[in-house]
Amino acid sequence: MFLSRTGYSSRGRAIGALAALLCVAAYPAAGSDEPGKALGDGPLDLKDFPATVVEKVLVPVPSEVFGVLEKFGESGWKDQIRRRGGGNFRERSQVALIFGVAVADGFVAVQAENAEGIEAAGRLVLQTAETLGLRDAVVRHCQSIFDGARAGDWPTIRAELDKVQETVSATMLRMRDEELAELVSIGGWLRGTEAVTALISRAFTSDKAELLNQPELVRYFTSVLARIREKSPGAARLNVLAEGLGKIEGSMTGSDRGITSVALDEIHETCASLVAMVLSVTGPQSAEAGGADVPQG
Repeated sequence: MFLSRTGYSSRGRAIGALAALLCVAAYPAAGSDEPGKALGDGPLDLKDFPATVVEKVLVPVPSEVFGVLEKFGESGWKDQIRRRGGGNFRERSQVALIFGVAVADGFVAVQAENAEGIEAAGRLVLQTAETLGLRDAVVRHCQSIFDGARAGDWPTIRAELDKVQETVSATMLRMRDEELAELVSIGGWLRGTEAVTALISRAFTSDKAELLNQPELVRYFTSVLARIREKSPGAARLNVLAEGLGKIEGSMTGSDRGITSVALDEIHETCASLVAMVLSVTGPQSAEAGGADVPQG
């Protein structure tokens, strides 16, 4: 069920156990020193889900969430791999969002055990890290990821992706770039949710869909964007993101029966459109064109 530091939410709504693993830059809120709990053996129980606290919202720890994914036995990850071209991205808020998307792509490729997908994601991570001034912080991890992909060493790749998360979070905090760290989280969450909703829709069940019923997290991201937009009121990309998050929240809360198959498709379409917009060189108006990516078979 959904957890917060003050207890459980109504209707036991779960934090997005599958998609939120891709919130790659999430870090504990100020004053929080509660470590995530380890995932135990036996039946899946979200009360024991490993997480850190972000403004009273639990965000699962990536390395532990793989255990949940494996318990669900989802297949079809290969269909969710994307090979993305680079671009001349200079707006730091956009680059931070793309960084999150890129690391999320890496997690998807690991689930598919696809070396080409890992290498493509790693190249985009390096490109965006350089623009953000983080290349030195992540280059060693990325090289280990490349080496692991060529060797098919998936445990090493998973560990290094976790280290990328930790390194980026710590570095951004030292640089006092908390807002950029939040945008990395939003980019990763959008891409993760896009992939996971596609998988769930292939064999829809209300139990799986309920794992994505996380309006509290969406509202938190919306509040983050509101703070950033106050400083950059003309940032069209962030305005479109805020509108899209509002639509996603509406899809999550629109039915007393939880997330229906129709609502799941709406969430997927909105996330896919927002990810495309994030990756667009020319701006929000080209989001529906699909961005600079193609499925990798």
